Amino acid sequence: TKHQTRALRCLEGTRKDLIGLILEFIEDLSTSALNILWIYGYPGAGKSTLAMHVANLFRIAHRLGVIVEFNRNTGVNAVVLWKTIAYALACEYPECRAAIVSQLKTTTLANATSREIFNQFVLEPLQQLTAPGSNTPRNRLPVIIIDALDECGGSEGPGWKAREEILECFADWTKLAPGIK
Repeated sequence: TKHQTRALRCLEGTRKDLIGLILEFIEDLSTSALNILWIYGYPGAGKSTLAMHVANLFRIAHRLGVIVEFNRNTGVNAVVLWKTIAYALACEYPECRAAIVSQLKTTTLANATSREIFNQFVLEPLQQLTAPGSNTPRNRLPVIIIDALDECGGSEGPGWKAREEILECFADWTKLAPGIK
């Protein structure tokens, strides 16, 4: 709702320094720039509010690929994460859409592992955005925000395994162009 959305943004004039550092990181498109930023802090520090605030800024700029919020009560896992990101990329970026549709014609998702989904439906399509001949401007490369990763996999069962699978994929994420954040 409108009220809930407003509550998940930083109050005007607050956290300027931190928001500035995050924006500086995201806007750094140099070849030596990193493409993963990890924000951590104690529970209640406002990490989710900060994530939503930054997501809104990049949604307005048509650069937000997606924001995924984990919640320990839903049990969302790595497979759901990568499928959600792939869907959002297909919706926003025509070059990703073409790569994803091509993969869907030859791949069955029913038995695919999270690593296979990440490689075929996230990593490879994202590589298309910076390949020679790409029509995507560098300042339009996607920003993907993952909030509350520690809640991935739910509060019951092998949640640590889901988080481990995601972190392993992050190692490959670092091989993407620095503008894909």
